Amino acid sequence: MYTKYDSTSQQQMLRKGLADLTEDASSRPISFWVNRFLGPRIVEAWIRIRFENEVADRCLSAISRRDRLGSRDRGRLSEAIFTALRRRGTVDRIVGVEAASEREQASQWLATALEQTWPDGPEPLPFSESRTPDEAGNLPPLIINSLGPDFDGLLDLGLGLRQRAPVTLRCHGVSREQLGQELEDAGVHTQPTPYSPSGLFCQDGAKLHQLEADVRAQFEIQDEGSQLLAMLVGAKAGERVLDACAGAGGKTLALLESGAQIEASDVSAKRLARLRQRLGAEQHRVKVTTLPEQGPLPFDSPFDRILIDAPCSGTGTARRAPDTLWRLTAEDLSNYVAMQRSILERFAPLVRAGGTLVYATCSILPQENQAQIDDFLKRHNDFETLPLSATLGSGALDELGDQNALQLYPHTHGTDGFFGAVLRRQN
Repeated sequence: MYTKYDSTSQQQMLRKGLADLTEDASSRPISFWVNRFLGPRIVEAWIRIRFENEVADRCLSAISRRDRLGSRDRGRLSEAIFTALRRRGTVDRIVGVEAASEREQASQWLATALEQTWPDGPEPLPFSESRTPDEAGNLPPLIINSLGPDFDGLLDLGLGLRQRAPVTLRCHGVSREQLGQELEDAGVHTQPTPYSPSGLFCQDGAKLHQLEADVRAQFEIQDEGSQLLAMLVGAKAGERVLDACAGAGGKTLALLESGAQIEASDVSAKRLARLRQRLGAEQHRVKVTTLPEQGPLPFDSPFDRILIDAPCSGTGTARRAPDTLWRLTAEDLSNYVAMQRSILERFAPLVRAGGTLVYATCSILPQENQAQIDDFLKRHNDFETLPLSATLGSGALDELGDQNALQLYPHTHGTDGFFGAVLRRQN
């Protein structure tokens, strides 16, 4: 059982220092439902995730299964831990993390802080000029250093990455207007996304699983940024298009809407099995290939377009997995950069003359994004960068502006962090 720390000075410190734990929840009373049942589990989860480097989702799932938590308690446990992870820098500064002997006490203090109820919401701490970027944005030093001193909007980026991501839908086989009306009739409120013409923000995500099967078949859950990357490919009917690192196939499904001949590949048979499952009755439309880790690729002719949605740090998805930023090490980042370079080298020869290669990541770090493109072009003078207008529709361009690369951020675009660039192989 965890110990409550009730001294006035400690409570005041926790209340003041952890006020911004819940500052984004001003629309509802602040309560994390911590009690003598959930308190010890918050302590255990925080120790395992913060100090033993376990992946948050896996740790929370393991505790929930072991203790047979109901859906309400699972949600409350996740709410508490993910809120704290989004402000990990603040939590660390308040409760301390230096000595291993202090870890349980620190986590107990966290549980006590989360247990406090502010009926009208806490007073958020102002971001004064005296606060450093990592204090205000809760970004780890590696992320700050990787972005570099010239990055504009560091504090806003940190705040954007710690917000909850919206539930975003991509229409499938119907117009956005038709799907929006059907969902409205079913009591699910939506609004159009600003960039993707096929996207809807869903305000009642919990209700989606209650919809009739024929309505659920008309959409996929996909972040608007991911939708834009699929659009960036510019696939057209009759073209031969390869989704080279297809994974579970979110962008493969979007590419099918173009009418192109889609092939999907990955080195992971497990991820491709998930893709086949998602394709369902559409499996006959996609040729799925499991690739060898090394050696020649099993394709007998070049492609009109290739999408490389490269393995990356995933730092752009921190709204959904807030421990991602803090788990990343310099060695991890170096390994990702090397892997991305290798993948580009492996697939570039498969682009036909005049065809295009789209390089994409869900990262916000320049080493994985524009720096990779610059490095690739130095080694391949037969490729050139195309502006976004070459493949993106005018609707998205009106909002995004015509550039030579697509860089999306939560604080400026409301999407996850994504990067995409279009490279054309010259004749």
